[in-house]
Amino acid sequence: SRLDQMTHGGDGVPVRLKYHYNNETRVVTVRTTNKYEDIVQQLRNLTAAVDKGKLIMKYYDGDGDLITIHDANDLLECWNHYQETKMTSIKFFLEFEGDEKESQKQPALPPIPTSPNGVTHLLNSARSTPTPLSPTTLMKMSLPELEERQHTL
Repeated sequence: SRLDQMTHGGDGVPVRLKYHYNNETRVVTVRTTNKYEDIVQQLRNLTAAVDKGKLIMKYYDGDGDLITIHDANDLLECWNHYQETKMTSIKFFLEFEGDEKESQKQPALPPIPTSPNGVTHLLNSARSTPTPLSPTTLMKMSLPELEERQHTL
């Protein structure tokens, strides 16, 4: 099958992998035959995070869902998605267990205004519902932007 050729045949299919970490986005080419552990090690080396906790990799699929890659099977699904959608690149969002989350660094939102009698004016202070974004737009957003957007949905 085509998937077998991607993962086991020859040199595999080259994948242009954009990875976002520490407010930077960089690009590296990997192959679909690369083992999960090899890609994790390569990304650790490229981010200079060799001694950090477990690497967590995430990407957005065609439905706009944030998918976490925990193991080789998840990575295989990612490669399959890459091939099926004929994407020119795929963007991974990287974090390490134990890293302080970007959202924790940001100041808390101001309290919702209340009326003099203590009743909250939810209608006046409600945030508008975000419009759906295309997978292409999602791929260009940073992880903090995506996490903030996810919290507002």
